[in-house]
Amino acid sequence: MMKKILLLIITLALFLPLLASCGPTDTMSDVSLGDTSLETSTPDEIKSAKDLTIAFVPLDNRPVNDQRPIYQIESAGMKILIPEEHLFATRLDGMSKNPNGTTYGDREALLEWMKENEDKCDIFVVSLDQLLSGGLVSSRALTNEDLTLEYMIVDYLAELSKRKPLYVFDTVMRLASTVNYNGMQMEEYSDFRSYGQKERKTLVGDELTIENIFEGYRYDKNGKKISTPLSEEQLKNYHNSRIRKLKLIDRLLRSSDNIKYCYIGVDDSSPNKSIQTNEISYIMNLIGENGTLFCGTDELGMMAVSKAYADYWNDSAKIKVTYYGGNEDKYADSFDFDTLRVNVEKHINSLGGEVVTKDADIELLVLTRDCSYDASVNLITKWKRNEIKGIKTIVIDASNTEHNFNVLLEDIPLKYTLGYSCWGTAGNAMGISLAMGYTRYMYLENEPNKTETADEAFAKGLVFAFVKDMSYCRSARSSLNKFTPEAIESHLMRDDYKYNAPLVISKLVGEKLISDNDGNTFTIPKIDLTDFTAPFERQYEIRFQVEFE
Repeated sequence: MMKKILLLIITLALFLPLLASCGPTDTMSDVSLGDTSLETSTPDEIKSAKDLTIAFVPLDNRPVNDQRPIYQIESAGMKILIPEEHLFATRLDGMSKNPNGTTYGDREALLEWMKENEDKCDIFVVSLDQLLSGGLVSSRALTNEDLTLEYMIVDYLAELSKRKPLYVFDTVMRLASTVNYNGMQMEEYSDFRSYGQKERKTLVGDELTIENIFEGYRYDKNGKKISTPLSEEQLKNYHNSRIRKLKLIDRLLRSSDNIKYCYIGVDDSSPNKSIQTNEISYIMNLIGENGTLFCGTDELGMMAVSKAYADYWNDSAKIKVTYYGGNEDKYADSFDFDTLRVNVEKHINSLGGEVVTKDADIELLVLTRDCSYDASVNLITKWKRNEIKGIKTIVIDASNTEHNFNVLLEDIPLKYTLGYSCWGTAGNAMGISLAMGYTRYMYLENEPNKTETADEAFAKGLVFAFVKDMSYCRSARSSLNKFTPEAIESHLMRDDYKYNAPLVISKLVGEKLISDNDGNTFTIPKIDLTDFTAPFERQYEIRFQVEFE
């Protein structure tokens, strides 16, 4: 035993000097203990979205569905891949058709575009109405029963979702289709909407099947056939379009467990039970935790982008909501089946946000319908106080009325404003504004590589929101009747409207916007509006570009 111990001591004596003389490897030779200059795994530790690329398939070619999402994505420092416009454009009656000979998007070409760009992007955000039906308008009009192409596309999406983060958005078909598409006029629109608004028998449990929903379309809640001036052919096509959409979302939700999130908007609804009620219940039974359904449509693409960006950071925000006008617990407007409060909270929760009463990251100020002049003044007063206190703020005008915003136009409090909208229905306005604001908040809180390019994109999106939503929608839109670029420009820039574009622009130029959380700001330079068009050649929508000098 003593010999073994002596042998061990001799061995250690021989080898310890050798071990002591062995220096570190070449890459470590100049680094001493405690040296913090060494960059070990910096790319993994310092996460950034500056090289993140989103492939975006829009609902259609209206600016709310492509131009605003582009501003939104770029305002977060990300890159966007988007198809050429003619691949997703809708053409109403009298307009030139797309290169593929149709009045709707080119589904096969879009599918190939997605395949070609899979390796060039990090995230997909895709409109199902576009990819499966060629756009929102055509999704209400297609009646084909052979769904071979559509099911093939759905199966591709299911496989894609295993390889790339995939966010999709879809709609429940509106009560009536689109005026000036396939010959429909206002009288027929009214007849379809009246027919769709009739309450059907509510299906529950095992009764709630696609077949029973389809069979119940013609009958009211008492089983009596619904009387309508619509022809048998019109009714057949209307029913087939509805059931076609329901079959497609059914196929997707049953086959695509890996989809990150699914937004479904109820387009042109009603506060009462209607032809949509059983469809909504059916989808709600399928959608699960990775999806949400609420009133709204044209904001869905922006909401999906904001959700994808927040998921990337694995972050959330606490939002305090204050309503002005006193009607937050009533239906937001005649197109909703939820109250304003419920719809706002659905939008927030879907993004991963939390509604709180104190210690908020963001304050959301909402003007309700049927509000008084005093309510709008009180909202603006709070908005200005938030700017003084440095509180990040999002503003939604869901009043759908023209209020005297002269108090606001004296001094628009933009510095800490993250989002603003009064566009379209209440659902549209809340989705647009929340998506803008939530995305920008995530950028300010998380992105280590902030850029002036992102600030500029955010500023352009905010300018577009004020000019389009306030100057155009609340002032100039009702009297626009010519759709040439020159006519649109001269109409929008007239100075005899209450909220005319030159007045609003003059209040925005020189305003400072926060560009980080350290007090730095971006100053809005001189603004030029260019490239005026009306993509659907109707007064409801116009497009223009915001340029900075």
